Amino acid sequence: MKKITLLLLTVILLLLLAACGPAGETTPTPAVSNPSAPSDVTAPGGGAYPAPEGAYPAPGGAAQLPDGEVPQFEGQIAFHSERDGILQVFLLDGASGELTQLTDDPQKAYEPQWSPDCQQIVYTYEVGGPTDSEIYIMNRDGSGKSPLLNTPAPTTLEWSPAWSPNGQIVAYQTNPGAQFNICFADVNGSSLGCMDPAGVSNAHPFWSPDGSKLYFVSNRDGNWDVYVMEYGSSAPPTQLTNNDAINFHPRVSPDGQSVVFESKGVGFFNLWIMNADGSNPTILTSDMDQNSADPFWMGNDKIVFASDRTVNWELFMINRDGSGTARLTYDMGTDKGPAWCGQ
Repeated sequence: MKKITLLLLTVILLLLLAACGPAGETTPTPAVSNPSAPSDVTAPGGGAYPAPEGAYPAPGGAAQLPDGEVPQFEGQIAFHSERDGILQVFLLDGASGELTQLTDDPQKAYEPQWSPDCQQIVYTYEVGGPTDSEIYIMNRDGSGKSPLLNTPAPTTLEWSPAWSPNGQIVAYQTNPGAQFNICFADVNGSSLGCMDPAGVSNAHPFWSPDGSKLYFVSNRDGNWDVYVMEYGSSAPPTQLTNNDAINFHPRVSPDGQSVVFESKGVGFFNLWIMNADGSNPTILTSDMDQNSADPFWMGNDKIVFASDRTVNWELFMINRDGSGTARLTYDMGTDKGPAWCGQ
């Protein structure tokens, strides 16, 4: 009887050891693979920018600078910021890193653009609030603010100005009826007419370096794409992008060879570069969880842009080949709409 009991205990002990495995060994957890983001998602129509959605990691290769430290660069950058609670125009000096507030108005002031000689800035000012924005001009130190056009009533909005290279004309965007359109005025405030709307929207004007062409975006093919036209010509514009993404803010390099723009194809805006004729489009930023927008050339080799890869929208600069990303602003308010001047 004792032998049978001992045998049974031995069998039970062996079964328990087999079930538990060797001492110290744990059963591995199978790896779970996350499916990659689809690459063929068609971007929806529309044009609203996404709001910042929290903190994003810094891009690969980005300069890791202490808060407040700004790398030196040539020239100055005008931009708009809400660091004081409402959008106003600021100036960042590339040599000293000094920040100067140029507007201190009761309403929003934003989208600054330089005159060709860098002595004046044209910008958008919400004179009567969100339903009455007008184009204003000021000196580079913030003095001498005055409206470009004395629009009698807030029947339309005026925004997104662009100063021609000869210093005589300002192109800007309006919203007559249900569409956006691009109009023109001389620096003395006389209207020079508008593009033929033809039942479509035209927006975000920007001049070629010699002033002979106007780059802009339009939804005339059912999607927001980049176009170029001869200024003053009745010939139809030439389409430069043809994709399912939303394409905004084309900016031509000072040498006239390249165009940088922002494109939203799979949920977030990224920067692209193409030749001035639309050939060889190449992605500059390719992040899937953050936005890069509002590009502007800093000479022919660098680009300043806005990104929400940090807690808020901040300004960054990047080499034209996508390398050397560096942060330029540090603030809890939105910093966007940069425009560079080399003087």
